[in-house]
Amino acid sequence: MLIAAMKEINREKVHSMRKKWTVLLSAVVAAALFGGSAYSAGGIKLIVNGNLITPEVPPQIIEGNTMVPIRAVSEALGAKVNWNASEQTVTVDLPDRSSQQRQIELLQSAIAPSSAQAAVQTWADAVKSRNGAVQYAVLSPALQGQTVKQYEELGWVTGTSSPWVESYQLSAGVKSDAGINYDVQFQLKTSSGDAGVEKAKVTAGSLDGKWFITGLQAADGSGGLNGITVVPSGSGHTPAAQALTNAAGIQMMSNGAGWAWGDEGEQPVLLKTEDNGARWSQVSLDGVNLSQISLAKVYFNDARNGWISWSDEKAMYIAGTTDGGGQWKVQTIEGLHHPVQFTFADSQHGWLITAGDAAMMHSQKTVYRTEDSGASWKVVSDTGDGSAANTGLPALGSITGITFRTTNDGFAAMDNPVSPELLFFRTSNGGQSWNAAALPIPERLQGKVEFSSLSAPVFSGDQKRDGIMTVRFGSGSGHTLVTYTTHDGGITWNGHELPASIALNSQMQTAFADAAHGWLLNGSVLYSTGNGGVSWNQVATDDVFGQSVGNDPAIRGFTFDRQHGLLVVGDHDPKSARVIETNDGGSNWKPLQLQAQ
Repeated sequence: MLIAAMKEINREKVHSMRKKWTVLLSAVVAAALFGGSAYSAGGIKLIVNGNLITPEVPPQIIEGNTMVPIRAVSEALGAKVNWNASEQTVTVDLPDRSSQQRQIELLQSAIAPSSAQAAVQTWADAVKSRNGAVQYAVLSPALQGQTVKQYEELGWVTGTSSPWVESYQLSAGVKSDAGINYDVQFQLKTSSGDAGVEKAKVTAGSLDGKWFITGLQAADGSGGLNGITVVPSGSGHTPAAQALTNAAGIQMMSNGAGWAWGDEGEQPVLLKTEDNGARWSQVSLDGVNLSQISLAKVYFNDARNGWISWSDEKAMYIAGTTDGGGQWKVQTIEGLHHPVQFTFADSQHGWLITAGDAAMMHSQKTVYRTEDSGASWKVVSDTGDGSAANTGLPALGSITGITFRTTNDGFAAMDNPVSPELLFFRTSNGGQSWNAAALPIPERLQGKVEFSSLSAPVFSGDQKRDGIMTVRFGSGSGHTLVTYTTHDGGITWNGHELPASIALNSQMQTAFADAAHGWLLNGSVLYSTGNGGVSWNQVATDDVFGQSVGNDPAIRGFTFDRQHGLLVVGDHDPKSARVIETNDGGSNWKPLQLQAQ
């Protein structure tokens, strides 16, 4: 059960308790609580979370104050209570937010509405019974982020004892781009009789095969429903809606969730969708003190968990959210570090690689790791003096990306603009030490390579043993692109040269959905491969694509997930960029409207 204070206790006091607090009991207080002259009122009931508690020591009235035994109340709230006799100290440890989140996830799994109507009925039933936990569990991650503070402040008990919800009526569902819309009418009553009705407009949507409430508002557009439940009002949670016309990046998940970010004027903007981009909402960045999100590194694991990292002349900052942007926690790392890339092997284990200021094609490279879903980040390796005792990444070259196929096995790729050495490294201990990984140079290029640029591998398959990456080799005679594939987790790699008939553009980009399927954006021409780069075929694209890439634009993002692709195209005006998308592998494209609603 979610933590909730009994209604009789002052809620503000309950919610101001820290995770751990210590109560020192003097002899006088101890006597007052557990003995001495006090009036034990047999009629006083102790109710926690709606449950009647019968402690060994009953509630007592002492000098006009109602006193309750701390152990009984704390344990009923899910806390652990310890008594240190030598120090005369009672220590109370409340469950942390991650424990609450696990309970919420279990509740969501238990409810699991199988249809849009079932989701709305579950929510309406919970409103009628004043069960805030169930209401919250059936909300989408975005709405949870907007309402969690309100539910906590209410102690997870909504509504009032009078008027109460006597019954409700549910309209037929109406389909729209946003989901399936319902009108819900609640009949209110008091001891004197009918107390009128309250009406809500509710939208249900499917996320990753599960149904949630994705839209909720009072039918008259007001900020509430006469106190019978929590309604996202936007006050202090979601900023005013606006369009994102200068996108810096976009990330979409397979379950329909997605994120887009950029700067509008001097304001960083973060948008979120839960229906494959049909509708977007703006996410609050309260507490995230950055001036330009376009200069930051942004990464999301799913619809709830994400991170933003940026730096200034004093420090680097990592802001993380676990509730879809409802709240952000910022970690400060002193020193000159520039974030380069986030990557995660699973929901718990992630890495952030940073670089110091570059000088003569050299820079310090530091790898940070989290093992607690981004709650904390610690250095696991750093560029050193190159001695045998230091096995961090080398100072030479600039990082292009890192990836981890397991929690221990990872790869780092770099550009080397000054020598033929391929800067490709592997770790087998989670990033603590790095060793050079072998890539075979095609025989035709041996002895001719002057510089190289590597992309980080993309792994796929059940055990992520199938991988693909590219290396761009440069020499006085031109550039050559080689696609490398592995089927043993990166132990061995086989290379395939791009046909000589394809002249590489200086701004070419690649995107891979798995170890077989990839796309090459070469100037204004799009190519695809279905066999790991053994062969490439030109894609017949439409006018939307041609008009977007035909004037040598700045490509800010290029991703594909089999048939679905996204392209972030920056105009020559640095304050303008647009996103186009395809759903058929690259033939037909359309603009993606990033308009918050």
